[in-house]
Amino acid sequence: MFEHQARADLDTHLRTGVTVMITTSTDTEQAIDVLLPVGADPEMSGREFEDQGGGEFARLVWSTDMPLPEHLADRSIQVAVAQRPDGTIVTDEPSLAPAVYVYDSAHTVADARALAKALTDAANLADRWCGALDIRELSDRELLEVLPELEFVDGRGDSVRESVKNVIKIAETARLWVYQELAAAALESGR
Repeated sequence: MFEHQARADLDTHLRTGVTVMITTSTDTEQAIDVLLPVGADPEMSGREFEDQGGGEFARLVWSTDMPLPEHLADRSIQVAVAQRPDGTIVTDEPSLAPAVYVYDSAHTVADARALAKALTDAANLADRWCGALDIRELSDRELLEVLPELEFVDGRGDSVRESVKNVIKIAETARLWVYQELAAAALESGR
């Protein structure tokens, strides 16, 4: 009972599901719940799984708009993926691969990261030119990128740079550990 209620609560608060009829080899129909990924927009996402060719069924899932400041609210940044009836996301088929939409342009995940990096680099450069770069507001990756350009007290720059790199490596290791634990929990719960 508790497990059933916990799953119902999860469905209500985190995801929207759709019931799919699967016909087994014994010609009996089974209803299964296929949940949308966390962050999906249930109104924009497909409800039905369609044959994508070769017997592979998938539905298009759209994320909600990524948050932007109010003065940029007329712009849209979203993720679109193809989800299989087993809940997994299609990553091995180029035409169905995950895409990041910036306005009306679709980009691969790698290209979206490259665009984000280029925008961040340009903003950091503008800040440096204006003397307004606040390293306390930089991400780990951004800090590593500007470290070679920062000026330190003579003789301490190299040790500061190495210390920062080591701290970032420790944080990355901790992040990977958390990801592994989340993946293990998802496998245990059958997602």
